[in-house]
Amino acid sequence: MPSGESNDEFGVKVVLAHGGPSIADCNLAEQNSTKLPGCIRARRALRFIPHDELMLPIELRRDCDSVLCGPTATCVHGICVPATVDSRLCRGAGCPDTTLLPPGSTFDGGTDAPLDGPAVPEGGVVTDACANSSCPQVTSCTQLLANCGTPPTDNCCNSPLVTGGTFKRQYVVPTTVSNFRLDKYEVTIGRFRPFVDAVIAGYTPAPGSGKHAYLPSGGLINQYDNIEFSYASMAGDLERPHPWGADPITPERAIYCSVGDCSLTLPSDVGARPLGDGYFGQSDLAGGAWEWVLDGNNGYVVCTDCIFFDYPPILRAIVSGGYRSTPEQLEVTYMLSEKVEEGGGDLGVRCARPP
Repeated sequence: MPSGESNDEFGVKVVLAHGGPSIADCNLAEQNSTKLPGCIRARRALRFIPHDELMLPIELRRDCDSVLCGPTATCVHGICVPATVDSRLCRGAGCPDTTLLPPGSTFDGGTDAPLDGPAVPEGGVVTDACANSSCPQVTSCTQLLANCGTPPTDNCCNSPLVTGGTFKRQYVVPTTVSNFRLDKYEVTIGRFRPFVDAVIAGYTPAPGSGKHAYLPSGGLINQYDNIEFSYASMAGDLERPHPWGADPITPERAIYCSVGDCSLTLPSDVGARPLGDGYFGQSDLAGGAWEWVLDGNNGYVVCTDCIFFDYPPILRAIVSGGYRSTPEQLEVTYMLSEKVEEGGGDLGVRCARPP
């Protein structure tokens, strides 16, 4: 707690000793300005924000092993940088150490330093929702709380595999889709906030980041296209009328406007309707939030891994319906278009990735 004003500055220091040295050995080496392998240190200085909860993740990585920094600095990926954090970046999902780096910095942190103790829980049972590589390791997932789904204990970056095949898009046009991963959940506010914070702090994606798997000259974000949405929602060649099957649209399976006045309908947490999950494991493929897709639909072209940019540059299609939508708008074949610069409380996005 602050000893004076409610917005006083405070400091944190964390020391990890591994591979032989003790914490006392590491502290003594630092006092003598001596580098000692097996000692990793991190510092943070920030201010309290009255009545705000701050999340301060501190990672101890091998590339900071034996690195000595001054009393007001800390090691981030092998370099010493000022340890003072902008407290505003610590709201919500928190402020990772990359927010301390100068704008435009790039790095490869390598393998994290091991901690003492077993690598898996006692008994050898792995309970991580992203076991077996089902969740790609992306920056926005770092330090993200596992609070998605029902019950809210799943990794919000869970990305199940969608097994490719051939189906009839719009129930008419033969279309082939290769394997891809599609995130189980729409991007949450808690996941999007650290991305915005990182951009504000100077984060720049590496060249080629986010390129769509089937656009050789891409450079577009890993946002899935309309055909991928249709394939996942229809369960591929099973061609379901709804993500969950043939049963009708009901409030137990989807979040949508089921009352007379749609302005009274409220959003809900992602994955709150597990009875409505799709064949490949994705939640909220119908209702919840309208989802931006990368392209539109050009009708009756038979194709493989195809994307159609028939919309004007300022427009993109939205699909799946939202929490204020009527049941008709939750149908797999229903589509609207919106200007890309316009947002709304019922618009969202979901990420797709290579398999």
